[in-house]
Amino acid sequence: MESNVVVFLTVAALALFGGVMMLSLRRVLHMALAVALSFLSVAGVFFLLGAEFLGVMQIIVYTGAVTVLAVFGIMLTRHDAVDVQTARGAVQRGLAGIVAAGGFLFLFYLLLRSPLEPDGAGGPPVVSIGAIGEALFSPEFILAFELVGVMLLAALIGAVTVAREEAPEADREEEGR
Repeated sequence: MESNVVVFLTVAALALFGGVMMLSLRRVLHMALAVALSFLSVAGVFFLLGAEFLGVMQIIVYTGAVTVLAVFGIMLTRHDAVDVQTARGAVQRGLAGIVAAGGFLFLFYLLLRSPLEPDGAGGPPVVSIGAIGEALFSPEFILAFELVGVMLLAALIGAVTVAREEAPEADREEEGR
């Protein structure tokens, strides 16, 4: 087997492992770290495909920003240290397994019928990183970036407001003196 295939299979196995661990872990913080492993593995797949820009953006945006935002949200919200066990019935698990298997079989069917060339002939045109940057920061998209920034700021302020505990009445009276 070629080394690229071995590396791909390793990275794909890590991505699947992170996804399975995210679904099977009980603590939310551990789930966020498992998702970070999946995000890093997907970035590895992008690097293997020669899409270095997408790999770096995957690391910066998803592994960095989204995971840190999730951990930040977990730390800001109130939750008990004791894990709450949710009761899932056998019927619900069986139904979830059937739906997952059906989805997998449908995707496998679509993969077998896809008209993709195995040698990559006729692939998408190669675009430079500079062209992507110029397109993203053009006047056409700059308003969207600004609105996303304002929306993230509003979400952060909302999370802090929701997570902030109300001070008891006795503490409020002492602060007023």
